[in-house]
Amino acid sequence: MNLSCKKSLIFFVRHVSHLANHVDPYFKFISDQNLELVVLHTTSLTEKTGSECDFSGKNYKLVDVSNFSYNKINKLLSEIDPSGMIFYNFLSLFDVLMIRIAKRKNIHTLFMEHGILNEIHSVKYNVVCLRDSIKRYLKISLKYLGFLVSDPAGIAYELKVIIDVFLKKRYEKIKCKSAIFYSEEDFLEANKIFNYSSQRVLFSGYPIFNTKEESEILVSSKEEGYVLFIHQPVIMAKLTGLSYSEEFIFIKKHADIVKAFGYELVVQIHPRESIAIYQDGLSHCNIKVIQETGIAKVVSMCSFVIGMYSTALFYAIYLNKPIFITKYPQFKYDYSFYFKEVGVVLDDIEDLRKELEHKLYTRKIVEYDKYKQRYLGTNNSFEERFEVISRVLGPS
Repeated sequence: MNLSCKKSLIFFVRHVSHLANHVDPYFKFISDQNLELVVLHTTSLTEKTGSECDFSGKNYKLVDVSNFSYNKINKLLSEIDPSGMIFYNFLSLFDVLMIRIAKRKNIHTLFMEHGILNEIHSVKYNVVCLRDSIKRYLKISLKYLGFLVSDPAGIAYELKVIIDVFLKKRYEKIKCKSAIFYSEEDFLEANKIFNYSSQRVLFSGYPIFNTKEESEILVSSKEEGYVLFIHQPVIMAKLTGLSYSEEFIFIKKHADIVKAFGYELVVQIHPRESIAIYQDGLSHCNIKVIQETGIAKVVSMCSFVIGMYSTALFYAIYLNKPIFITKYPQFKYDYSFYFKEVGVVLDDIEDLRKELEHKLYTRKIVEYDKYKQRYLGTNNSFEERFEVISRVLGPS
C-alpha cells in the first residue's frame, strides 16, 4: 500500500533517452498537482536503441524494471498504488505485459499519441539486431510466464491476447482504458488499430510549447538566418544502411549547399543519439550541432527546416516555416508521404540547390492550415495536454 499522502502517476518508457520528450515537459505540472512521478523504464534491455542520459536534476523516481520478475513488478505496482499509468507504445512484448498487468490490478491505463499513427506503418516491427531481440524477448517471456501462471484461470484468455497481437496483428485487447489523441481526424485513422469508443478518447493537440503563454512569444520571434536540420536516429534504429561516417557526409552536403546562399546549417540531434558523436563527426565550418529540448524556440528563429519523417516537423508547420523533406540513401521505408503535402520533397540533395535558386520553396505553406487542423489539433502546449491527463488520471 502507498502510505504517502500523495498519489502517484506512472510513466512507462522504453529507454531513459525518451525522458526529455515524453516525461520531463510534464514534471512541473505533475508536481504542482501534488502528484508523485514515477518512471518505469527498460533501459537495460534496450540500451542499444538509446543514448546515455544525464540524470542530474531528475526530481522524480526512476526504476529500471528490465530485470524484475513478474512478482517483483506486481509488488512494485501495489506499493506505488498509482492514480494511473501512461503508455506511449503498444507493440513490444514488454508493453503488452505491463498493460495486461495494469489491467489485472485495475490501474487506469492511458495511451498518449506521440506520432502520426496509421494501421499500415505504425504496426511494423523493426528489428535492430536479431540476436539482441531474441535475448530480450526470452527475458521478457520469463516475466510473461510468471504473469500467466499467477492466474491459471485466465491463461487461455491471455494466450489469445498474445496470438491476436503478435500473429494476427489485432490490438483491441491491449488498448489502454483511455487515450489522448492530437485531433479527431488523427483519432479516426489511429482507431483502425484500436477501435476505441468515443467515450474513452480525449483530445489535446501536438505539444509545440511548454506553456500556453509561450506560443505568443515564439510566433513573433525574429528570424536568425540559419537552416535547421532536424535529425532522426535512423542509424541507431537500423532504418538505413549508412554508417555514421556516411551520414556525416550526407549532412555536410546540405551544409555546403545552404552556405552558398548565406545560411548556416544548425543540426538538431535527436535525444536518443549522442551529441558528442555528431559534434565530432560534423566538424565543419558551416555546421552547428545542438540537442535542445526547447525545439520550438530553435524552429521559430530559423529560415526553413530540413527533415524527413519526424513529427518535430509539426513545429515548422505551426510556426509557418518552409519544409524540405530529404531522403536518406539506402533507407528502408519511404515515409515522405507523411509530409509531402506540406513539404518540398528532395529526391536528390542537388534539388535543394535548385529550390533555393528559384526561391519557390515557400509554396507549400498555403497547405499548412488544413494540415494543422487534421494532425496538430488545438491546445498545443504540454501544459494543456497535462490538463487533459489530469481530467483522466488526477488525484481521486
